[in-house]
Order: sequence, then C-alpha cells, then structure tokens
Amino acid sequence: MNVNIRRIKAFIMVATTHNVTEAARRMNMTAPAITKGVRELEQALGAALFQRTSQGMQLTAEGKAFYLHSKRALRELEDGQRAVSDLRGGVGGKVAVAAQSDVLNFMLPTAVAQVLKRVPDLELEFAGGDFDNLVHSTRVGDLDLFVGLVPEAGHVDGLTVEVLYEDELSIVVRADHPLLQKKRLTLKELTNQSWIRPTESLTMEHLLKDSFDSDSIPYPKRWIMVRPLGAMRTILYNTDFLAAVSRMRVHEELGAGLLKILPVELPNTRHQVAIFSRGDEYLSRWARQVVIALRRIKRGANP
Repeated sequence: MNVNIRRIKAFIMVATTHNVTEAARRMNMTAPAITKGVRELEQALGAALFQRTSQGMQLTAEGKAFYLHSKRALRELEDGQRAVSDLRGGVGGKVAVAAQSDVLNFMLPTAVAQVLKRVPDLELEFAGGDFDNLVHSTRVGDLDLFVGLVPEAGHVDGLTVEVLYEDELSIVVRADHPLLQKKRLTLKELTNQSWIRPTESLTMEHLLKDSFDSDSIPYPKRWIMVRPLGAMRTILYNTDFLAAVSRMRVHEELGAGLLKILPVELPNTRHQVAIFSRGDEYLSRWARQVVIALRRIKRGANP
C-alpha cells in the first residue's frame, strides 16, 4: 500500500480546515494537487475518507478512524526527528502543553518558564480548554501533556495519569469583604449572596452542588458566569461577590493577601489534579523537562 507522508499531511490538513483550497494555501500547494493526494490515499486504503457537505469537507467514519492513527504516526515521525537532534546535541525543539481551565494556576506556567530559561529558543505552544478536547489532542499527539482534573473513574484510556496534588473548593472574597468580620458564619447564610459560578468544567459545579446538598441547604440562585481568571479577580476585588474556586487556582492572590477564604467549610469538594500524557516514552526531551519541573514544584506547592 503506497501511503506516503505528503498524502497523509494533505489528508490531515483537509480534515483540519474542511476546505481543499485552504489546505492547499497552508501547505503551499495547488488545490488539484491536494485533491489528487487525497484521492490516491483513498484508493490505497480502499475507502472514501471525506464527504462534501454544506459545512465543507467532513470525515466519513473511515476517515475519522484513519485520522486518529495518521495524526499519531505523523507526530511519531516528528518526535523521531527531535530525538535524533537531541542525540546530536541539538537544542530547541517544540513542546505543546495545556491546562484545563479550572486548574490553570501558577504551576504549569512556572514549570515551562524554568525550561525556557535553559532553552530560550524552544518553540512553545501553551493552550487551555475543556477536558475532553485536551484528552483528544493528547491522544492524537497535538499536545505533549496537559494538567487537568482526575475524572471520577481515576483513569483515562490511552493516557497516563500522574497526580500532582489534591485540592478542594473554598469560598474566596476580597480582602476587606464585610463577611470576614462575622465571628460565626454558616453555609446556609450564604445562599442569598451573589456568587461567581465555578468555571467551564461541570465537575466543579457538581462538587459545589453536592456540598450544599449534603447539608440539605438550598443552592444559591444569584449567579454570574465569569470564565477568565483575570476577570473573576477584578470582579471579586471590586464587589461583594463570592466565588467557589480551588485554592491552587488563586494560590498567588491568597499569598499576596488580595483574596481571603471565608471560614466556611465546603464538604465533599476534594479533587485531584494530574499530569496527563501518552507516557514518558512518547515525551520529547524538553517535554520531559517540563514534567520534571512540575514534580519539583509539586514538592513545595501542595495546599
């Protein structure tokens, strides 16, 4: 079967852009050449990989199956080139990492910064996103690793899970919030307060709801949704809003005294945060250095 790298790259680009013309532009090729490469690949595989729709070129069931493996194969070849470069004393290279939005704290940026100090010409991709998309990107090799919440099952098929730390939800407010002056405060008293809803992941919101449900306390009704951490901080600093967040997510703000934790326990909100990757054998030299830096930070950063 004649399946060469150029055809695989053309196939992946069409699958990514859903458009032959755009794929050709990005690959500095002509549209007919892209179309020819995809057709030859389909003939070699004996299956149609795309169907034309009003939303552009969409993968067939066979195309989706081949896409996953072709992405991995292409990434493995790129990793092999980097491995040869490493053995020859080369520097630089590429690292692609991400953090699930709910756990985007200082740890991963600090680890990456430590590696960049040693290798300033390292090509870095740093992303965020929801758990399912990060899992998919890591499986196909678009990401070397990501930091995220450990699912209830405790594992993810096809990925290794290395726990970094355990955390829990806390109720944080600005440093001069009037509720901090109360000698005794209960969760029930907070149901009528204005809250910032836990961010993108439903996991955090479910944990918070379970906390209220465990004591049969009505869940707060006054919420706003604020996803970027910077925007949430600004609102907290300038209003009487409450936010239920993981302590590590606001580690620096708590350390600087800009935010305070209300002395109200949120039971049943303990959770784990871990490094997700395809395993050490698939990590490049510098991706492994990011993991090593994370382990070093972990030793002194547990809540």
